[in-house]
Amino acid sequence: MRSYIVLLMLGFGLMALPSGSALGDERVKWRFEMSSDFARHRSAVAADGSVYVNDVGGTLYALAPDGSLRWTFDTGGQGSQGPVTLGADGTVYVAGDPLGSETFIHALNPDGSLKWTVVDPDGQGVIAGPNVGPDGNIYVVTELPALSAFALSPAGDVLWNVPGFIENGQVGEEIVFGNGDLYFCLGGVVHALDDGGDVEWSVTVGGGQERQVAVGPEGHLYVETFFPGVGKRLGAFDANGDLLWQALSSGTNALTAPDVGADGAVYIMRNTLQLFAFHADGTTKWVTNPSGSFGAGGDFQNTTNGPIVSPDDVQVALAGSGGFGQPGGVRSFDARNGSELWRVEFPLENGQTLVPHSRVTFSPDSQTVYVSVSNPQDDSSYFYAIDARTLPLWTDLGSGLAGGNEAPCLTGSGALAFQSTVAFELTNATPLATATFVVGTQAVNAPFKGGVLVPSPELLVAGVTDAAGALTLSGSVSLVLPSGLTMLAQTWLADSGAPHGYAASNAIMASVP
Repeated sequence: MRSYIVLLMLGFGLMALPSGSALGDERVKWRFEMSSDFARHRSAVAADGSVYVNDVGGTLYALAPDGSLRWTFDTGGQGSQGPVTLGADGTVYVAGDPLGSETFIHALNPDGSLKWTVVDPDGQGVIAGPNVGPDGNIYVVTELPALSAFALSPAGDVLWNVPGFIENGQVGEEIVFGNGDLYFCLGGVVHALDDGGDVEWSVTVGGGQERQVAVGPEGHLYVETFFPGVGKRLGAFDANGDLLWQALSSGTNALTAPDVGADGAVYIMRNTLQLFAFHADGTTKWVTNPSGSFGAGGDFQNTTNGPIVSPDDVQVALAGSGGFGQPGGVRSFDARNGSELWRVEFPLENGQTLVPHSRVTFSPDSQTVYVSVSNPQDDSSYFYAIDARTLPLWTDLGSGLAGGNEAPCLTGSGALAFQSTVAFELTNATPLATATFVVGTQAVNAPFKGGVLVPSPELLVAGVTDAAGALTLSGSVSLVLPSGLTMLAQTWLADSGAPHGYAASNAIMASVP
């Protein structure tokens, strides 16, 4: 087995491995080539792993969990017409906008057969939705003079409509739900309608254009605000449309769409290349800067699609690229602290870099990320499935050796991933004792001083415990580590109460996803 020399200056410097390591391409499960230039909207994933994505040419693709094509459906579309959305029974709902004034809302069985089509005869295309609500009905907004905002039953009946909504172009944002209402933002105004079609309230958030709204578990709404003289900020509103708080007090000129986790944390990216996590009360949970080397070079700049948090609330994934002509990819960050968990760089296609065109979608089990990308040079486009699994970070291997007290306890935190912070915390050790952290990439399990030396001694880092017998050392992963690399750590201390004058902590182990 190849021996890696790990350079780890815990608490003082860096952790690194030889450059040129793989950038996570082994995480790519499969990729599917689409027939149009790009797909703007997020895909939909069924409980059985089937994936549905519609491209800008109006083709809906149904893909098996292994990426093979099951069927296609021509929506009659001439442009990007909103997301694909799924009913609880597996029915697939998708919009199409043929030439002329008609707009189609199609309902398809999971096998691709058509259940029904509802035609809005006078609209200019979908500007929000379609999305399935908690009640199972389908909600859509088309541009006037159409039905505009309307609800469809699962049988295809028009339940109600509210006329008069307009937007600059068929952008097809997602309608979101909470507090018994549905929310969307058009022309810089957030609208709240109840499930019977009554307008509860409308609030101006500025900017004069569509915004993607997110709803938290406590019922708060989150959306980009853009008021004169302030710049763009993240705004939080209660269920009545009253402003609760705004984050990013200095404002900015570019914000992504927000997303909200199960714990109420709100995630958003600003143009200064900072990914923010805010608590539901507006205080900062963490902030990280995903800039820096990404493959061939460049910063992770083109992230206008926004972060998405996984259903299990463990990670936040963000698709982007390193700017014009630079590689694109997906990065995942730990939802707890913002450290990077993994990354995937898209390979060149026909000698050209690929650009993400949609926010990512997680599978319901949080194990896979899906994203649409395109090659602007030759108008080709692809749909990627990426392994998003995160391994247990640090495993306790035992083999502690007691001294005057019980055996010291060593714990680890942080993933072995680029820009992640890794920390070793030693407790229950002899106070004010010299401690040596032994770090290696293999287990040798060698007899030593009456105990067992578990890691191969490739790196030794010394420190001194405090008066409580504790010591914490930490450092940042400065380079991309090869997938599958294993790291082990154990601490040995001078201890007169031990059989041979030394006590040892348990050993711990982590692997690169």
